[in-house]
Amino acid sequence: LDQQYAELKKKVELLLHEEKELEIKKATTEKEKEHISSNKNRVQNEIEHKLKIKDKINYFKSLQHWLEKQFINITLTMEKKIMLKVHNDFNALFQKWFEMLVDAELIKVKIDEEFSPVIEQNGHTIEFSFLSGGEKTAAALAYRLALNQVINTIVSTIRTKDVLILDEPTDGFSAEQLDRLRGVLEELDAKQVIIVSHENKIESFVDNVIKLEKSEHTSSVVYN
Repeated sequence: LDQQYAELKKKVELLLHEEKELEIKKATTEKEKEHISSNKNRVQNEIEHKLKIKDKINYFKSLQHWLEKQFINITLTMEKKIMLKVHNDFNALFQKWFEMLVDAELIKVKIDEEFSPVIEQNGHTIEFSFLSGGEKTAAALAYRLALNQVINTIVSTIRTKDVLILDEPTDGFSAEQLDRLRGVLEELDAKQVIIVSHENKIESFVDNVIKLEKSEHTSSVVYN
């Protein structure tokens, strides 16, 4: 009996030892399971985050492609059309004002692609310096008036749109050209035109005259 008891006791001890080892393994497995679950969640979150980044990258790639292949071309086309219209308007106004100021059927003006004035006489391009004094002034004034109108049309926020200041716009003008200037000013229909001039005839077609005199490098208003 003692021997059987000893053997049973030994078996029980072995079983208890195995049970303890199994409990340790179970605890270890549970820990590993928790760790794996935690890693799974982390990896899943990383995957979702990277998928979102991938979607954003694809969106920006498509946006970049649209900007490079379509938007830029559209912008260039719009710019060309706008500049073509500006050029045509500028050219038409430049010719209109020049023809109103100069009675010379043989002299024609226009602007080139760079908005520089081109003078033609008898079908041939001539240098600006070949024009007479009155013709030069007329070309310069016509260009100035055309530029003013085009800018006012394009830029709607200009606060001085209704004000035009001309400094000595009639240098070299004949009496006939001075009369023509009056017609130009009337057709401009500006609310206020300020003309700085030594030409007395201009006083006949303006509303107000302010005379200045200069003495010892100082200008002052002359009161009548």
